[in-house]
Amino acid sequence: MIDISASDFNAFCQLLRDTQSLFDALIVFENKKLDIISANDVDALDQSMKEEQAYILKMKGLDLKREQWQEKFGFQDLPLKQMAERFNGAEKEMLLSLHNALSVKSEELKSIIAAAKKYIDLHVNGIGILLDQLENGESTYNQNGEKTVKIPPKRFTPTKV
Repeated sequence: MIDISASDFNAFCQLLRDTQSLFDALIVFENKKLDIISANDVDALDQSMKEEQAYILKMKGLDLKREQWQEKFGFQDLPLKQMAERFNGAEKEMLLSLHNALSVKSEELKSIIAAAKKYIDLHVNGIGILLDQLENGESTYNQNGEKTVKIPPKRFTPTKV
């Protein structure tokens, strides 16, 4: 039997629920950011980066509190699932349930972030192609996918201000 007060256990579980709620908010945020990236809205993306910093700080704060609780309980080196296995009955079921919910949210968040990274990579690749075409004077395409007239090469020359 593990010697943890009911109030400490409940506070730890509430912290995990708060983390789960933050994951929910992050999923909504990352989906909005994915829409912004796919729309190629650089200004809105810049604004979202500020909001993302706030989420990162909140996540770091919750993670620090979780680590402090686990240290207080004597489980500082254990993942949540292994920690849950050390409990019995309702406490074990509660921690396993929270672990499973957090795992699902974490995987969903990773998937959205991976999709956003792919969009960004595509945009960066497109910019690289456009720059090559401008430098080499190759044909380009308009928004409708129609080939445009061959552009004469432009040489970029540095200018001093």
